[in-house]
Amino acid sequence: MKPFLTELCARYHNLGNQLRREARYVLDTLQWHYYYRRYWRPAIRRFRSKSTPVNFVFVIYDLPTWKTEALYCDMLRHPRFSPVLAVTAHTKKPACLPQLTAYLEKKGYAYTLLDNERTLAQQLPVDVVIYQRPYSEEQPLHRFQANRRLVTVYANYGLHIVFEEWLNTLLLWKSVWHDYYEGEAFADRARCARDHGKHIVVTGLPTLDQIRQPASSFADPWPARKGRKRIIWAPHYSVGSEHYEGLAYSNFLEMADAMLHLATRYADQACFAFKPHPMLYPTLLRVWGKERTDAYYDAWRNLPNGQLEEGEYIGLFKHSDALIHDCVTFLVEYLVTGKPTLFVRRSEFSTSNLTRAALDAYLLHYIATDMQAVDAFVQQVLSGHDPQQRLRLQFISKELRAPHGRTACQNIMHAILGTEEYASCR
Repeated sequence: MKPFLTELCARYHNLGNQLRREARYVLDTLQWHYYYRRYWRPAIRRFRSKSTPVNFVFVIYDLPTWKTEALYCDMLRHPRFSPVLAVTAHTKKPACLPQLTAYLEKKGYAYTLLDNERTLAQQLPVDVVIYQRPYSEEQPLHRFQANRRLVTVYANYGLHIVFEEWLNTLLLWKSVWHDYYEGEAFADRARCARDHGKHIVVTGLPTLDQIRQPASSFADPWPARKGRKRIIWAPHYSVGSEHYEGLAYSNFLEMADAMLHLATRYADQACFAFKPHPMLYPTLLRVWGKERTDAYYDAWRNLPNGQLEEGEYIGLFKHSDALIHDCVTFLVEYLVTGKPTLFVRRSEFSTSNLTRAALDAYLLHYIATDMQAVDAFVQQVLSGHDPQQRLRLQFISKELRAPHGRTACQNIMHAILGTEEYASCR
């Protein structure tokens, strides 16, 4: 094909993509206004004006990513809310269900196990429903798309660390009533996104409320090995080509064997917890196969000074001494503990997609690009040398406190009810 025809075809293709994006934006905007005016606005006025409790439904299906437990507990104690835990099955990880229900029963939380043949409103009284992940992992009739007439809010399961255009065009994020954010340093870039910015409400996130609680509030998952430091390794799941655009962080394939050797070498001085991202196991099944993946996980289970942690991890964080990771969510989440953190950076890693707060947090990390630097960090932790500590504590005080002198959970409840500083939330 001649050069000018090739260029013409490319321009035509780009124009077609632009037109499709514009058409999608217009359609999504019209749909949002339709559902808001036809269903949401009357429902919001009704539950805000009535004296009976707001039926607030938490759709949950995975324990490690259920980060609104603190909000649920606060709502249990609030006279204006009647919270309900609606448990559905993870479409990609069915083993999550027994782990989640066992935890809820251990904590004494009442829950409703949803059946897969009916929508939320067909099974429960619902005024507001909250989701935490935008990836449509729930059973089809429990997803946002099947329940669009319900007033929907969103509190992300992780902190707002990256800003990617494709993330901000996901249907759930474009279509919710409220999307709760930690602070302006996390929200400033997303506010400029025309698909998403108008839904942002700065309240803080329940995750940070939970992490700020004292260590004594959490069970200690570390075995009693007196005198040894407790170090977590938390690799991301984006191995090889198994990742979303702009989210390729993991060094797991390069570090897997070396981390086992390192843990063995420091057996007399430190305990190590392997805390993989929940999606690492199913990803490795595709990359390694089941036999090798299971053998690797078993190696950590059986390591004398090691352990495998796949469930709730706040207690693990609070009772630890340091973290080694390449998961950008933990750039801020672990930093709240005030303890030293090492970020293992891939050569192609870029900070260009980080939010302002996440970039500041990244700069407060110790950085490694190879196992020699990881080993040096472990030695630094063992010695107690931590020159970044003062700067981390300053960052926590400035950027990681919920606004208005209240907890994030209190702010979210005010935003839903339209009271105090959130009286203008429509």
